[in-house]
Amino acid sequence: MSNPAFIPLFQLTFGIFLLCFAALVICGMLLFYIKHDKVNAVMQHPYLQYKPFKQLPLTIRATIVLDYYLHLAFPKRRFWIIGQANYLLSHVDPAQVPKDVKWLIYGFWSACWLGMIDMAALWGVLTLGQ
Repeated sequence: MSNPAFIPLFQLTFGIFLLCFAALVICGMLLFYIKHDKVNAVMQHPYLQYKPFKQLPLTIRATIVLDYYLHLAFPKRRFWIIGQANYLLSHVDPAQVPKDVKWLIYGFWSACWLGMIDMAALWGVLTLGQ
């Protein structure tokens, strides 16, 4: 970096990016490979009536978990994909979902969204620092 003022900003954005990546990997491994039976038993997504969770491709499993996240985070919204998630999971009361299920879902998708925003900031710092 040619401008020394950007070094602390780069360190901060890169540190946040690494933290988001670590949270995404840890929550993702737990969510998709270890605790998926408990999460799906609590949330009961309608798509799981057709095939078991482990037989679905990773993209569809991630979509199901995104529906879980959107329903837990925005339970009263009725527009776009949030409304579709709330329609599909209307039988689930977000207040009754156990915390060990919530933190996995929130951790995975929050790390994903925050990481994407931080990645854009990191690229901006790298571009401006040249």
